[in-house]
This record gives sequence, structure tokens and C-alpha cells, in this order.
Amino acid sequence: MEKQPHAVDWPVHWRGQVTRRPTAPAILSGSRVLTFAEADRITTRLRDSLLGSVAQEGFVRLDCRDRVSFVLAVIGCLRAGVAFMPTSSWTLDSARPELSWSAASATITAAAEAEFDITTAASAGRESRRPPSGAPLSTAPAYVYVTSGSSGGPKPVCVSRGALNAFVAGVVDMLGLSPDDRWLQNAHFSFDVALEECLPVLAAGGTVVCPSGVQPLEPPGLQQVVHERGTTIVELTTQHWYQYMDWLLESRLSPPGSLRLLVVGGERMDAWRYREWQERGFTPLAHVYGTTETAVSSSFYLGRVRSGDPDVSLGRPLLGQRYTVHDENGREASAGELWISGSSVGLGYLGDPALTSAKFVPDPQGPPGSRAYRTGDLVERLPDGGIVFRARTDDQIKIRGHRIARATIELAVEQLEHVDRAVVIAHPAEPSSLVAAITSTTAGDGRGILEPALAEEMRRAVGSSLPEWAVPQHFFSIGSVPTTTNGKVDRTAIATRFSTAMSRVQARDDAEPPSADGELVAHTLRLFREVLGRADVLSQDDFFSAGGNSILAMKVSGRLARETGRPVLVTDLYRNPTAESLAKLIEGAP
Repeated sequence: MEKQPHAVDWPVHWRGQVTRRPTAPAILSGSRVLTFAEADRITTRLRDSLLGSVAQEGFVRLDCRDRVSFVLAVIGCLRAGVAFMPTSSWTLDSARPELSWSAASATITAAAEAEFDITTAASAGRESRRPPSGAPLSTAPAYVYVTSGSSGGPKPVCVSRGALNAFVAGVVDMLGLSPDDRWLQNAHFSFDVALEECLPVLAAGGTVVCPSGVQPLEPPGLQQVVHERGTTIVELTTQHWYQYMDWLLESRLSPPGSLRLLVVGGERMDAWRYREWQERGFTPLAHVYGTTETAVSSSFYLGRVRSGDPDVSLGRPLLGQRYTVHDENGREASAGELWISGSSVGLGYLGDPALTSAKFVPDPQGPPGSRAYRTGDLVERLPDGGIVFRARTDDQIKIRGHRIARATIELAVEQLEHVDRAVVIAHPAEPSSLVAAITSTTAGDGRGILEPALAEEMRRAVGSSLPEWAVPQHFFSIGSVPTTTNGKVDRTAIATRFSTAMSRVQARDDAEPPSADGELVAHTLRLFREVLGRADVLSQDDFFSAGGNSILAMKVSGRLARETGRPVLVTDLYRNPTAESLAKLIEGAP
């Protein structure tokens, strides 16, 4: 039987830290420091307001506009024993019409940082309630988060206080959190990782670092905040980590010295990137794996990736959690679907008992009444006992009667020289054809859709390891992989960009810009098109309006500086955002 965590109710952790360390910083935001005692006074007022206005069985919607308010609102709800539902980029209306936000007993609105208004629904109970005499029941709901929709559409998931408490205890134990730690609150509130970025470190007596804004920081801002605030732990999605790593390498920088751990996860991780990161002696990595249905995170891999390892392990489960691998008949196997059981398994899908029964099944190794969550992730258990991710059961593509996991094709494409990342989608207009969107520093001619000769060369190379029907028919060069609010690959955006590029390539003459623009203008324009993955950008089009960002601007300025032998700064591109104006600036440089 797996070892159980010492999981006390989270407010008990909080009261202990307030008592022992009242003047220690709990939250840092800009120049503002909220001590444990100050944060306790704010959340006590919020707790008391909730106890007097919200029914015990009710849910509270969180409508926060800044990170400090989000952290304080979560603390207040947990102390009141009221389950919370953060406002997300989608609403429960879009996930399931019958579960609209009107089902919430109340809404907490942060009118300003750490100032809250509570609006109670007309149908909610308003009886006064005293603070609970003891910790709430472990089976009581703690929160509801709506899954991202990457696995069958958005679904509202309810997690109990017991599962949340076990998760917090497991993370504190696994990562060795202490009062010396400062964890960056970087994820958007609609992503349950936002809870991982505040609750465990506060339970350990550490500090939450809250930058301004609500969206994840881009690499320059991330680097600055970590350095200025002495941040020790940062968590990034896989895609955001790729961007941060690329930016560091382009800038010839290293992560700030205060950073002791960089937690990365959310999607399949490239082993070669993990190896390159560790070989450069950068901050130690923690590869995290988890699901919304099992209280945020379930395992961490804190080891190294050896030369030749094709995959990064999912790591060791948190205390109180257990991984088993099952075939399609539910029998244990070395390869198959990953099941998670133990203390952090959630309650199920709000208002959907049928789906809950299908995904939350009796735990074959647990005590009576215990359940396991079927993740839908296909994994393989290695001879050394480690488990590696292979694909999603619901992420398979059917092509000409055959089924194959996207990840299998993407891995094959990523083996090609000069290809950094590959994302495979079905052709928007031809479902029997596949499109491989790639990021690359060399492949591509700036038109998005690769030239026929280069695409054919890539098809032949991929065909050496895949059946003919699984080889992508189109290769599409993109400057960077677009992501959703939660930092996961946005395949819909890629499909839209591909369709747009195809239409414009077919509608336009593929010729170079008029020679009157000048050779350097033409060269700069080709580079703009390459990093943006767009064929339709013209010499007078604004780089940033066409989809550029700070990361792509770094690539452009770095490339132009190397290729022209003249100084080109990122600020030059911000001040001269068209190919024509930037080329004229470079021509006038000494």
C-alpha cells in the first residue's frame, strides 16, 4: 500500500504559519509586501463575510483581476469551507449549458487589490453560519476547475478538500519546500496550476511572488521578476519553457541564480531539450505530470535524462498516490492506459454522473469504495520501473481507414535535421491528408507553406520511419507554436493559419518584392516572413500587428545583426516595426 501523506486541512497550515511567522512575507507584489499577519486579517474579513452570506453547500465564483486578489480569495474560501470556481477564459455555460455560472451561490469580485465585494445569488441561502468548530469533512468540495478541452471538450471537475490537502502535503514533501522558498504565481487563474503556485509554498511558510497582470510572463519579464524578487521556484508549461529556453540561448543568458527549481509540464517534453538544458548547467528541472481530475499534479521527475533516452519519465507519484498501467480490458500491463489512484483522486464531473462513472472506476488495488481515475494517457512502463508518456487515447487521427497517434508522427518529423518542433493536424479541407506545422531556424522560405522540393525531401525522410498513409502531405513553417490561455498547443489556431497561408499563396504571385525596395529591405522582409510563418507580409506591414512578439523580435534582431554585421537591437524593431523602416535604420548604422 502506498505511503499516506500527513495531510492536515490547509487552513491549519495557514494558522500555524500566521502564529509562528506573523511578520514574514506571505505575498510579494511589486513594492508591496503582505506579511502572514496582514494577509490573515484580510482573509479573515473575507471568511466572515462568506460564512454570513453563502450556504455551506454552495459554490463561490471568483472574479479576480489581479494575482494578489486571486491568492487571497482562495485562502478566504478555504478558511470559510466554501468551494470556489475561478472565472476562466471559457465559462461553464460553454462547457455545459445546464451548469451556468448562475448556479454559483455568490460571486467574489476584486474591485481593487485585496478589496472584495460579495454578490449573493437570489436563490442562495443567507442564514448566518458560525466558523466550523473543526476541519471540514475531507469529502466536502474544495473547488471546481473546468478542464482545458484538450481531451474531449471542457468539463467542470470537482475536487474535494481531502484531495487538495493530500496534494499540498505531497508537493511540500516532494520538492522539499521551506520558509526560504519564493514561488512565482505565473499561471492564468483558469489553470489549476495557479493553486500549485500558492498553496504548497504558503503551507510551508514560504512566499508567493505575484507579478502584475494576469497572463503568463514572456521570457524577458520572467527573467526580470525572478531576478528582482529572489524567486526560487517557477512553473512553466512545456511550450512556455521552450520559449524561455530559446530566449535564453538567443540572449546568451542563464536563469537567475536565485532559482533553485524550474517545474515544467502539461504536454509531452522533448528529451533532447531536457538534456541540452542540463548539459548547460542551468537550474535543475522537475518534470511534472498531473490531471485536473486528480488535484493538479500527481508526480515529479527530478532526475537527469541520459544520452540516448528518447523520453522523459513521468517520475515518482506524490505520497498517497499510485500509478498502474492497464490494457483495454482493464488488466495490468506494461503498456496501456495510465490509472491514478489514491488520496488525490477528485470527486468527479459536476452534474455528469455518467461520465464520472466511466472515468472514475473502482480501484482494483484499493480498499472498498476507493476509486481510480482513468487518465486517457497511453504510457509504457520501462524495465527500470519508470513510466513514460506515449500518446492520448483520444488524440489519434484516422487516415484512410488507419489510426495513429499524432505524437508518433510528430516524433518522426522532429527527427529531421533543423526541425525543432512539429505539430500535426488534419488538413482543414482535405481530411485524408495531414499537415505538419514545424518550427525551425533554417527550414522554410518565409512563405509558411514550404517549397515543393523541400517538402518532398522532408516527406521522403519521414517516410523511412512511417507508413505511407501517415506521412504528412504538407509542411508548414511557423515562427512559434501558438498556445491556448493554459499554455498548451492551440491546434485550431494552427489550422486557421495554415488555411490562410494556403489561400494567399494560391491567390498571390510568389515573386519577391519589387527591386525598388532595395536588397536589404527584401532580405529583412524574407526574415519577417520566415519567423512569422506568413507569406502575405509586405515591406510596410507592422511586424507586431502581423503576429510578432518579444521572442520572435529577439530572433529577428539577432539574425539581422549576425547577417549584416551591424548592431540591431530589439528596441530598434519596436521603434521601426516594418521591414522597410528597419532596413533603412540598418543601412544608416555605422
